[in-house]
Formats: sequence, C-alpha cells, structure tokens
Amino acid sequence: MIDPVLNDLSNEQTVSLDFDSLRNYGIELIQKMAGNTWTDYNLHDPGVTILEALCYAITDLAYRTSFDITDLLSDEKGNIDYCANSFFLKQNILTTNPVTILDYRKAIIDDVPEIANVWLTPVTQANKSNSVMGLYKIDVQLNQNLSKEWLIGNKNEQFIKDKVKASFVSKRNLCEDIFNDVTVLKPVEVIINAEIQIEANVISEQILANIYLAIENAVNQPVKYSTEKDMQQLGYTIDQIYCGPLLKNGLILNSDLKSRQLSVDATDIIQKISGVNGIVMVKNLFISKNGSDEHGKILTIDESEFAFVNLESPTSLNVILFIDKYRVQIRKTYFNDLLQKVVGAEPISNPTKYRDFVKLVNKSDEELTGTFRDNSTYYSIQNYFPLVYGIGQEGLLSSVPPERKAQAKQLKAYLMLFEQILANYLAQLG
Repeated sequence: MIDPVLNDLSNEQTVSLDFDSLRNYGIELIQKMAGNTWTDYNLHDPGVTILEALCYAITDLAYRTSFDITDLLSDEKGNIDYCANSFFLKQNILTTNPVTILDYRKAIIDDVPEIANVWLTPVTQANKSNSVMGLYKIDVQLNQNLSKEWLIGNKNEQFIKDKVKASFVSKRNLCEDIFNDVTVLKPVEVIINAEIQIEANVISEQILANIYLAIENAVNQPVKYSTEKDMQQLGYTIDQIYCGPLLKNGLILNSDLKSRQLSVDATDIIQKISGVNGIVMVKNLFISKNGSDEHGKILTIDESEFAFVNLESPTSLNVILFIDKYRVQIRKTYFNDLLQKVVGAEPISNPTKYRDFVKLVNKSDEELTGTFRDNSTYYSIQNYFPLVYGIGQEGLLSSVPPERKAQAKQLKAYLMLFEQILANYLAQLG
C-alpha cells in the first residue's frame, strides 16, 4: 500500500530517484513518530546523516531497476538466456503441426521452392458411410523458372513429386496419406493481345512494364510471403499470425491461397491493368493458347494444366499502347531494362531475396542482447559515512578506547537491518 504522502506525488518512480523528496519524506515520518524527543534535523545530526545515506541507497536501487529489461536479463557477454528465464518465442509456442488443408498447402509451398502453389483435395466416395477419410489428391504448380524450362522441353517431373511427397509425409497426421501419386500440372503458355490507351506526358516504357507485371500477377497468381509487421498492419493479432505450421521463409495469408484457376477471364486481367497508374482505358483484350488460332475473352484450362504467362517470350504478350488515336512507339532496350527492375522489385518474383529478408526480420526476437549491469552486487552504505564514524573500510584508529569501538559496532549492527533489505532487493533484481 502506498503511503498517502508519496501517493500525492505525481510519479512514484520519479520520487524513488529524487533524493530531496525521499529526505523530506523521511523527516516527515521522524516528526510524526518521534517529534517530541527528536527536534534537531540539521546536517550535523547523526540520525539525519543515516537518513541521507539510506535515501542515497534507495536512489541507487531505483536507478538500477530502471535499466532496460534486456540489460537486466543479460549475462556477462550481453546475451539473454531464454531457457533459463523461461521465455518462449511466439513462433515456437503458437505454431502447430499442419492440421487443415490450408496448413498443408503453406507447409509444402514453404518446403519445396521448386513449386509456386499446391492444392490438396480430399478423396471421397459416393457412399459416405464407407468412405475412407484422410486421403488427398495433390496437384502442384511449378514456379516460373521451372515452367519456362518445361515449355522448352526440360522436365524433371519425378524430382518434384519426390520432394512434395517427402514434405507431406514428414508432416502428415495419423491415417493421412496421398491418393495414388502427386500430379505435376503442365504449364500452358497464354497469349494475350491488347490495345490500351494511356495518358499523355508519361513514360510509355514504364507503363508497359507495369502492365506486363499486372498481367503476370493476374494469370500466374503467385503466393506471396508476408512479414509479421505486414500482417499486424492488416489487423491480425500475434496469435492469429502464428496460427498454423511454422514456416522457414516468412508468413502466408490464408486469403493468398486461392482455389485452382481453371479458366482465364479477360475481365480479371483488365481489372488488374486498370489499377496501373497512367492507364486511361483498355480498348481490347483477347486471350488464346500458344499454338492456337482461337482467341476470346475466356480461356478454359484443362484440369491437368495451369495457365502461364512467360514475360521472356516475344510472342506471349502483344500489348499496343495508344495516346489518343496515335500508336506509341516503344524503345525495346529501355523497356527491357525497366521490366527487369519492376519484376526484380517484386518479392514474389524474387523469392530468394525476399525470404532472406523475412528470415532477418523474424529472427529479431532471438537476437535480443543487452549490456551486463551486475545488479546483484551490493556495496555497503557504511563506506559512504564520514570517516569520523569509523564504520567504513578505513575503520578506527587502534588507539581509540574500547567504548568507542563498541559504539561503531553498535552502529554497524543497527545499519545491518537496513542493509539486509537493500542487499535482498538487489539479489532479487539480479
């Protein structure tokens, strides 16, 4: 319970660091408890000297207590032992083994960098009473680099299957398994022809590079990694952020794990393009498969395939820009440089760079350090008393009478009551 006198003061921590306030409060207590017999409160009075020494000691305790918590917890090398202090990292205690289908998708995407997405479909039977539960059909979509390799005939399908199987098996729960085999979806190169009107006085090559990126994100639909800070800004709490499997490369939002895209709709692509700054309107946009003469507004994709836009292919995107009714001439070399910068700046297009950054951000909790303060060491207040008291390290002269030595020992014994409390406080703080 805080004494009413101290309670009247605005800040208790400020009071504990304020020597004058502590001294005045001590004088007030003396006046209340011994005012009839103790009337001299000047500096020469031994009782006032003792009071001042104790007030100084309290300010020292308050100063040490006010150190940053990292300093209070640090060892001699400045490191913090989480285990010894029973501290647990949020990503270790809040995450779990994969339980839901979304959990499995996140874990496999995080484990297998060769894939861009994965879908697990529970296998059920018409007669549900005899249905076998826990079997999944797994379809995987290759990342951009492997998709390009596939299109030119370089395939390593079994390697991908083995990695996905190993990831799933290492995390599966009891009575869960893969039905038949993992299916590696085949990339189908999508051809897009568009006529787009842009604003005047803009850099047409920059606009076109942004349009290419918007088309790629609309068709390829990559899974994006997020950081803890990103998700907090979206309103997620810590327990929501770390709900699910512990990922090595960052965090994945449930909303980014979309369903299989079995068609490409021109309307969706137009909507993405319209979000690019400098676009006036999309006049025409048609979609077709590579090698097919048929084009339209909706392209249907077979269940064994996935739509893929190859930005490096000269035939994949044919986008013509207009200012008013005049066609814009594009400087190809300048455009290619801008396109590389735009694509390289996208975290989802440069996963290695982004994942290294995420690791650095998410490891910040584990690398907390501080300055070692050695708070448990107590230095006796007796050493601060004037030499005439004879209770410091210097002691008394050997020639003083026994009665004087006894008085010094009596004062030491009296101060021991206070010093034990002070030393206990520091021991607990340490």
